[in-house]
Amino acid sequence: MTQNIYPTVRLRPNAAAQAIRQGFPWIYNNELVLDRRSKKLPAGSVVIVEDSERRPIGLGGINPESKIAVRILDRNIEAEIDQIWFSKRLTAALQLREVLFEQPFYRLVHAEADGMPGVVIDRFGSLAVVQPNAAWAERGYRSFWQSCSGAAQRRLGRDAACRFEPGLA
Repeated sequence: MTQNIYPTVRLRPNAAAQAIRQGFPWIYNNELVLDRRSKKLPAGSVVIVEDSERRPIGLGGINPESKIAVRILDRNIEAEIDQIWFSKRLTAALQLREVLFEQPFYRLVHAEADGMPGVVIDRFGSLAVVQPNAAWAERGYRSFWQSCSGAAQRRLGRDAACRFEPGLA
């Protein structure tokens, strides 16, 4: 059961739990109970997010040092954030782009819009450039890399100007 796999973090009573339930992808650090336990979680850890009444909201990637403390990854708390999860999201993004574009030159994954917060993947023909711009994505980039196995060449883009989130080099 997933609840035994991932630690739990809780929203403060004044947090916008309803907005998050309806699809807002971020939880700011002032909306989260950041106690000693949650502050010790390594940046990029996957956590179960609960509202202030301990009702589950979803899974998120936490970075206690960032203004965006949690990025919601999945509304299903039973999901496992693994290579299969990445592959499903990547396949859905690819199928959409193949309908929209005749040539394979496009932004394949555009972060929250494709259900992978903080991740950008650009496709240039047989080359895919992966930019993990959030701590959870940086921590799981090997799974991204393996999920992009259909590309003849892959490049990990770690020099993006938007990589100012604490914990990203």
